[in-house]
Amino acid sequence: VIQFYLPRESHVTLDIYNILGRKVAMLLNDHVGRGFRQIVWNGVDQSGRAVASGVYFYRLETDEVTSTRRMTLLK
Repeated sequence: VIQFYLPRESHVTLDIYNILGRKVAMLLNDHVGRGFRQIVWNGVDQSGRAVASGVYFYRLETDEVTSTRRMTLLK
């Protein structure tokens, strides 16, 4: 679960990358209203295939901020 807060409406993209920096999945690419949000990644790539357990990064981009965080997927 990826959680974030938007102080105002913004265009948001949320992408998942593997340890090699390759994009695994795009979870969000839309205009989102202000407030607290939770996005669930179910551990699959863009093709619907399950990815391996391990370290991944998510990149959250809004109109004002870009943030990259590390996460661990355990199965």
